[in-house]
Amino acid sequence: MQKVWLEHIMSWVSPSLKLGTEILMSRIIQEIQEDYLLNVKKAIVDFVLRDPQETKETEEEIPAHREELKLVPKLWQKRFTIVRRTIKQHLHLLNPCVCGLLNLWSRDYESFHLLDIPFIMSKNEALDLSQFQQLVRKQLESSRDVLLKRWFTAVQNIIHQGIKQKHVPSPTNQLYLQSFFDNVAMLMTLQLQSLCKVSMEKYTEFLCTSKENHIFIIKLVAVGQQIKLEPTYHDFETVLLDVLDSLLHSVRIIPRVENRLNTEHTRILESKSPLQPVILEEVITSLKTQILTVLKEQFQHPQKYMNNFNKYLYILDGEAEKSLFNMLESENSFEVWRKQVYEYKSWINKFMYTADKIVDLGMFQLDFRELYESLASQTEILLEKLLNHISNEHQEESKRICDEYKQIVDKALTIPKSTQELMNSKAFIEDVKKNKLPQLKDALMECCHKISYIVEYLPLSPLEIQQNSEAFQWQAGMDEVFINHHAIIQEKDVEFQEALKVHRRMFIDELESYGFQIEELTTMGELQEVSRYLKKARKLEKHLQEAADKVDQFNMEEESFGWSTTNYPQRPQLLAKLLPYLKLYEVTVDFNKKHSAWLEGPLRAVNPDLVEQEVGNYWRIMYKLEKTFNDCPTAKKVTLQVKTKIEDFKDNLPLIQTLCNPGLRDRHWDQISDAIGFPLHADDNTTLAKIIDLSLDEFVSQFELISESASKEYSLEKPWKNDTRMG
Repeated sequence: MQKVWLEHIMSWVSPSLKLGTEILMSRIIQEIQEDYLLNVKKAIVDFVLRDPQETKETEEEIPAHREELKLVPKLWQKRFTIVRRTIKQHLHLLNPCVCGLLNLWSRDYESFHLLDIPFIMSKNEALDLSQFQQLVRKQLESSRDVLLKRWFTAVQNIIHQGIKQKHVPSPTNQLYLQSFFDNVAMLMTLQLQSLCKVSMEKYTEFLCTSKENHIFIIKLVAVGQQIKLEPTYHDFETVLLDVLDSLLHSVRIIPRVENRLNTEHTRILESKSPLQPVILEEVITSLKTQILTVLKEQFQHPQKYMNNFNKYLYILDGEAEKSLFNMLESENSFEVWRKQVYEYKSWINKFMYTADKIVDLGMFQLDFRELYESLASQTEILLEKLLNHISNEHQEESKRICDEYKQIVDKALTIPKSTQELMNSKAFIEDVKKNKLPQLKDALMECCHKISYIVEYLPLSPLEIQQNSEAFQWQAGMDEVFINHHAIIQEKDVEFQEALKVHRRMFIDELESYGFQIEELTTMGELQEVSRYLKKARKLEKHLQEAADKVDQFNMEEESFGWSTTNYPQRPQLLAKLLPYLKLYEVTVDFNKKHSAWLEGPLRAVNPDLVEQEVGNYWRIMYKLEKTFNDCPTAKKVTLQVKTKIEDFKDNLPLIQTLCNPGLRDRHWDQISDAIGFPLHADDNTTLAKIIDLSLDEFVSQFELISESASKEYSLEKPWKNDTRMG
């Protein structure tokens, strides 16, 4: 065998396989040489010993469909090449990565299921439907974790290794690369689809073959006046069938492997939606039908057993309560009441201490403990009504008496916080001694007679005994309460009189302080500081108004103590002195704000009639204040400054009346522009200050004619527009 041939054969072996296997490689080479030598010898012998006639017959036996191979040139070669290339590009079944995915699934996940049915069956007790639902949810979450964290991670590792070993198509051939990942996605989808289908079948088989395993707990409960099964048939149907849908959903969250690979191969590929395994609707419908058939059959057992409890509806539907109500409304002897109590206690003992409260019925375990508890609870309510009926009215009366005593004591011992509370407390105790206390003594004697009657038939509870004795204790302690009340009143009477004297002196000092602050206003004459002056004047006005309330409070307390009332004439005098300054500051601040808004705001927003009215009002107020402040130069100075500013602004009223007319339209502004000799129009940027700066006073007479014409047109337009809107 030629050395070149042997070297060519060995070049196809990966270098990584040659490392550390020199002995094995030499044996393989030797075996190849021996096989080659043997086949050469056999070929020579066959050639020498071959019969020429046999060769001819063999040639004649070539099948007809292979005759085309003799044709030269071969017509099918081009098509064969295209098909071979297509298969190479799209058939990836023999790709080592795909084989690795198949081996991975066969080795680790062939027996894996989404639901661990053996674990559910290993439970030694029946499950509540919510517990079953939670158990299924946890198992599905665990299965999803297995698929996403273990299986999908293993798939990623296989693809990563395939990229390193160049089993994955090159990124330069995007179509071939996309075809490879589509093949991987299809294989993963089929594996997930098989997993989901088998899991559905196992789940259905579990439900259909567990008719005697008592899987689920179902309870008999009292709902209103009826006895019902919980969960209902609809609840079981919904939960059990939803598991199938949840199984399918659990395998539809697995992403395509290329979406999670951050490599050169996957960056050029478009991201696609997760894998979408499909279970035929016919398969799912068939499984649901099997489950529903078993569920309907098994649910009949608890429904039939529920009829055994219809005799207790008498307690739930209110008939027993009506019977008791009628008995209590009528006059009955204690013996009748005692028999009824015995009957109620018998019912309670049966409900609370019956041994059998759980029954196994097919796949269900019927639990009627909650129903018995409800029946016992309803019976206890009836028993309680019967036992308490006799003493209820007496206890209510006893409680009312205790509450009235407590109210008297609380008010008597409450320390008054003001003179008004002091006088009210005196009047209240006088009324109690004269009227209320005799009435309570009579009611207490009546309760004593009722207690003597009740204890002959029913034992009183410790709380009832305590409440009955409490009323007598209140009455016994009233004398001490009145003594303590008198001491409190005497102490507070002296205290409040001294406090009133102190408050009156402090109030006089307070009024003097207000007078000094008003005097300070006579020295404030800076027009720029008017806003600060206004805040101070308003604060003084508020204090003087509050002082009037204090005067009323003082007078009330003085009358309560029998003193003569004090008028405090300083307060109205100070208020009268403050008001002119307050008026000056308010008008000044208001005019400054309006003045700025008129001059700097949009020209169209200026209402000429309103401006003229407000300017006139400001001027009249300043005219009066000018005379008022003849004896105060600083205030008069501010008044004159503001008055002058108002008069300066009044000079612009003719211009405002004409150019701020709301009836002016573009055509009128064109006429105004023609009159003044340059273009002038009112837009959002046009202000009154800009108009005044143009010195257009000489054109006012022309403006008045244009404005008068615009007003007439505007008065005709308004009714027409109103009619148009109504139409």
